[in-house]
Amino acid sequence: MSQSPKEVTESLPQRFIPEKAGDWKACIQLNLTGDDGGTWYLQVAGDGNCSVRQGEADAPTATVTMPGSVWVGISDGSINPMGAFMKGQIKIKGKMSDVTRLNDPRIFAKSTE
Repeated sequence: MSQSPKEVTESLPQRFIPEKAGDWKACIQLNLTGDDGGTWYLQVAGDGNCSVRQGEADAPTATVTMPGSVWVGISDGSINPMGAFMKGQIKIKGKMSDVTRLNDPRIFAKSTE
């Protein structure tokens, strides 16, 4: 059984590899739609700290909107994020480079069940 969007999102700090992120700073708003959706934001402080909070960020560097099922699929590797973006399943506002780092296995280890 796959993880829920909430479980995937809340696992990001544990999957974060700070030594690979360097001085990257970002605040990424995740708006996940569907039955298991919700709103969270990921804060990467640039000093090795990464946190996730439920709700909306005051000033995100990027905002991503997608179905929760797509988020889970991207996180476990079963959905190609570029393909989902090209199909219109993912909407991005703000810094695309911050969003692409979410799928970089050097910065975030892949989600596992």
